[in-house]
Amino acid sequence: MIIVKHNEIKYKCKELVNRIEKDCKNYDLIVCITNWWLIPTYYIAKHLKINSVECLNINSYKDTIQWEIIDNTVFKKDFSDKRVLLVDDLVDSWETIQYILDNYKFKEIDIAVLFHKNWSKIEPNYCHTYNIRKEEWIEFSYES
Repeated sequence: MIIVKHNEIKYKCKELVNRIEKDCKNYDLIVCITNWWLIPTYYIAKHLKINSVECLNINSYKDTIQWEIIDNTVFKKDFSDKRVLLVDDLVDSWETIQYILDNYKFKEIDIAVLFHKNWSKIEPNYCHTYNIRKEEWIEFSYES
């Protein structure tokens, strides 16, 4: 198990933002996948100076077991006129991201994550740490 502490999250988010800024991208808003991902989203939005953040209430895990995707987002929005940075903690199987791409509309979308599992079907646009082993569990200190 990889345990990521709060100060590491801040540092990794800043490094991720540096990579995004090198590409001179301008986003209208950040869309994040909740549950605990609001804390890192804050750091990314703050560094990119993006004041608009929307949250999708989507989950595909129960404890440490991946299961079906459940979308409990109450106010589903059409982002077809927005340039969006979608942020999440990690890309694992890619099924949650694929669900979002299939069910929500975006003018443009880039995907930024802190961690990428080595079995993911695709790579995000921006990532801090690539090729984490499939069986490795990542826990953020604020989750426990």
